[in-house]
Amino acid sequence: MTGTTIEVAAWAELDQLAAAMGEVGDEMARTTAYAVAWMCRPDGFDTSPVCLLRPLGEVLERIGAAFEEAGRTWRDDWLREQEATSTAARDLRQGDERVRDRSVVLGRVA
Repeated sequence: MTGTTIEVAAWAELDQLAAAMGEVGDEMARTTAYAVAWMCRPDGFDTSPVCLLRPLGEVLERIGAAFEEAGRTWRDDWLREQEATSTAARDLRQGDERVRDRSVVLGRVA
C-alpha cells in the first residue's frame, strides 16, 4: 500500500503466544481440578444423619459436576483456539517464505 508500512516485529512472538496459551490452558485445568477437589467437597456436611447442613453437601456435588463440565467445555474450546492460532502462524510463515523465495532481492538477503 502506498505510504503505509506493515511491520512484523518477530515471528518468535507467535511462538511465545503459543506457549502462553498452553500455560493458560494448564492453569485453567488446575483451577477446575482444585475447585472440584476442595471447594465442592460434600463430606464436611455429612457429619451425622441429622446434620441440618447436609443438603448443602448434595448441592456442592452438583456444583462440582458443573465445574467439571465447564472445565471440559472450556478446554475443548481452548484447544480449538490454540490449533487455529498455530494454523494461522504456520500459514503466515509459509506465505512469507513463498514471497521471499519468489523475490530475487529478498531471496539474496535471507
